Amino acid sequence: MAVAKDGKDPCDLRVENGPGAVQDLVASRRPLFDFVLKTIISGFDLDNPAGRLSALRVTAPVVAEIRDMALRRYYVVQLAGWLGVNEREAWREVKDSVSRLRAQQKAQGYSRIEGAQGGNPGLHFPGPDGVPASPSAVSPTDSLTLNHAPSLPGEIDTDPVARAQRDVLIAALHFPQILAQTGFDALDPQAFTQTALRLVFEVILASGGVAAFESILEAVAASRQPDSHNQRVAMMRWANQLKTQAGPLVLPALLELAQRPVPVADDSPQNPEAQAWAKASVAVVERLYLTAQTARLRSKLNRLDAADPNREDVFAQLLNLENTLRQMNQED
Repeated sequence: MAVAKDGKDPCDLRVENGPGAVQDLVASRRPLFDFVLKTIISGFDLDNPAGRLSALRVTAPVVAEIRDMALRRYYVVQLAGWLGVNEREAWREVKDSVSRLRAQQKAQGYSRIEGAQGGNPGLHFPGPDGVPASPSAVSPTDSLTLNHAPSLPGEIDTDPVARAQRDVLIAALHFPQILAQTGFDALDPQAFTQTALRLVFEVILASGGVAAFESILEAVAASRQPDSHNQRVAMMRWANQLKTQAGPLVLPALLELAQRPVPVADDSPQNPEAQAWAKASVAVVERLYLTAQTARLRSKLNRLDAADPNREDVFAQLLNLENTLRQMNQED
């Protein structure tokens, strides 16, 4: 990714500052893995050891999914430097993440790295009495953690952009309460370039978005005695809404995403690590989409004649996007 500080596109840079300005812009580009990792890291306080360790635990699974060993080694070193931790410690955390992902893959019988996070309340449905059903009591057809063959394209595990889109949906399915505090529901469906992922996002929106989970949780709390099961019961009811909305076409993709692991050991919505990772997943998709839209509008503006009545409107849209993107980049 490469964005000029003043928002100019390569054509403007070449005209105003010469060919060397474009070469400098290209040289300053941020690789997507850098972009994703640094966005996640930005959610942690790196001034104390606990914050650095939390950031390492959350980013290690991202590096672990890099299949090119040379590239993985490079990012282990980069990660250690960014976080100010020992390289050996970073390697150990990444290797542990690889082992966990492989174990989850084997347990689920998948052909790609994926699995289920054991501690998550899970997208299961409640028993007839409204209380959480035990795993043995939950019918396979009444669970969003149903075993099945993978239904999503392989790009979601190899392409960093598709993987970012995958992760924000995993975050939504595991942590709707956290994502309700973000702009997840305001994301444009076109931010999801993979059709299967876009359809899952649209199912979530059609079910009321992650904001609907807050209403469900309030209703559960109002109708029951306060206890530790309220979160789980609310997750079950929300999952039931998603399943109904998905239908047979989208349900397989929804099921597979629901089984994917989250890169935190304690997946309670109160866990700071979970909050930082979930919120960062939204920020990554927001920035990727804004960057793509900025490039699209800039290209469209360049194609319009100076006298075209639409030029002013396109220019205003472009300025708005560039200002938003610039503010987000300044926050890094």
